[in-house]
Amino acid sequence: MGDGRYYTLYQFFGVMILVIISMIVMVSIVIEYFRKTEKYQERQLLYMQIMLESMIIMKIVEFVIPNIHIAYYLRLSVSMLLFVCLLSCMRYLNESIFHIIEFQNKYLWGVVIAFMAFASFYAGGRYVISSYHFFDIQYSIPYVWAWALVSIYIFIYLFIIFVTKKPLHVSYSNHFSAFIMFVFIWIPMTQYVVNIVMRSKYMDYAEIFAFAMLTIAFHIIIYSQSPSGVTLATFNRIGELIKDYVIVMDRSGRIIYKNNRVMQSHLFAEKDIIDLEAIENIYAVSTLQLFNQTGQEYIKAECEKGRCFFTQRLDEIYDQNKVIGYMLTIVDISELVELQELLESIKEKEKLANKRLKSQAEVVYNLERQKEIILLLDQILESRESDMLALIHKIDELISKKLRDDYVIENLNQIIVFNQNVLAEVRKTVSEYR
Repeated sequence: MGDGRYYTLYQFFGVMILVIISMIVMVSIVIEYFRKTEKYQERQLLYMQIMLESMIIMKIVEFVIPNIHIAYYLRLSVSMLLFVCLLSCMRYLNESIFHIIEFQNKYLWGVVIAFMAFASFYAGGRYVISSYHFFDIQYSIPYVWAWALVSIYIFIYLFIIFVTKKPLHVSYSNHFSAFIMFVFIWIPMTQYVVNIVMRSKYMDYAEIFAFAMLTIAFHIIIYSQSPSGVTLATFNRIGELIKDYVIVMDRSGRIIYKNNRVMQSHLFAEKDIIDLEAIENIYAVSTLQLFNQTGQEYIKAECEKGRCFFTQRLDEIYDQNKVIGYMLTIVDISELVELQELLESIKEKEKLANKRLKSQAEVVYNLERQKEIILLLDQILESRESDMLALIHKIDELISKKLRDDYVIENLNQIIVFNQNVLAEVRKTVSEYR
């Protein structure tokens, strides 16, 4: 071509390194794409890798293209995409892993992207690059200040992670997480800012170094966040065999697995993070906490078919005696509760029936007793009638013998006393029988 841009070792090694990095990133993109994840955060990781691959391709073209105007806009695009990619990476780390800054406005990020795109191409991109002649480049002061502020922000963020006592990552300690971010994010970005300020002749290699470190950082994030394909497939198969609702979380409460029964149910809210101190907030319907007779807790919820009852259990997941996450198992016990209520209803009916039978038995018993008493009285009357006839016969016999009066009176007294004793015994017998 005659301009000497194709044949320098600076360009050769730059293109060679970029091609190697590009192949690595492309393999990672293909793997992430075929995972077919539906989670917004994990799709963001795929988008950031596509953004990185785009920057690498544009950088390769800039290394060899002879047209300075096209090369300028390629460098302008790479400069802004690198800035956006870094901010996207920090946003992903905060929302998906560390959860240090709570921010709910999803539209602000779009506003920031739109503002940076406007600033990039307004006035021909002079707010980003003030002068450009292939490898001789000078960035504008606003662009330098923007990078400096981001570098300070990342450093403060790393410091917060380092001093936080609560574990923030499912697999790594806070100190190790801060160290990884320091080496693969903060150091590359800081050296990039230093090269901008110093107007280094090796600015292209500073960008290549940043690309390489971001590639390693993305792979570390993917490795730490995603289980192996075989393990995931096996776990999914086991999870689908379980008829209960199964949710697996990391130590921070971020959901990393839900079986099909959870995803197909309308009982649960669409959440990516569960508050481990208030698990009942996972339900999308109104719930009531209850206790059975043995003191066991269960949940009453209003669902489409009416009342539903659940028991929930939160178990810790260990790896070499270290807690790495939690598994929430929710069991539908609606049929058991309904059966228990049915048994309680039958029990109450049986108590009422027994009470009625007892009352009727007492009535029958009293009637039979009355019959027996009447029969006994009839027998006593018959006996007393015979005794009275015998008494009259004896009196007549004493009178007919014309005995002395004192002898007759004495015999009469004996007969009367005997009959009084018999009468007393009869009364006592009747009284005891009642």
